[in-house]
This record gives sequence, structure tokens and C-alpha cells, in this order.
Amino acid sequence: MAHRPFPSYWMFRDRNGHWRWNFAGESGTVIAASSVAYYHKEGCIRAIQTMRGSSGVSVWGPERDVHPAPPAPAPAMPSFEMADAE
Repeated sequence: MAHRPFPSYWMFRDRNGHWRWNFAGESGTVIAASSVAYYHKEGCIRAIQTMRGSSGVSVWGPERDVHPAPPAPAPAMPSFEMADAE
């Protein structure tokens, strides 16, 4: 079996024998999954193709956050090693 590259889609059968997909990001963590089970593999493939083609689609959300995000942590400061003076 070939080594799975990331990011990538994974297509599989669930315990009921229906087709599903998930998408894993660069770290290999699943960040999206089908909410629909497909009876036919072709339907699952079409759904993946739709997702792959949606990168230019607008992103929408509420005008006002109901639960604002906590402040972002401060960026880590780079560490330096001191060299001995000669």
C-alpha cells in the first residue's frame, strides 16, 4: 500500500457499508468529514470533487461573535545560544 500524503482526502466504507470521506491537514489530523453517507462510491467522489473546487468560495459567519475568541498567545521568542569569545 502506498504511503498516504498529507493534506489528503480519505474515502472509506462505514460500518453500514456506505461511503464516507474525511480530509486530513498537513499534520495528519482530520479537519473535515462528510456528514452524509453515500450509497454509491461515485456519489462520495463527486462530494470530494465539490469540496476540492470550493477553495474560492466566500466564507460567511455572524456579524457579531456571540462568544468572542480569547486573545491570541504572544508569539514565542526565538532562543539564541551564546558562543564563547575567542
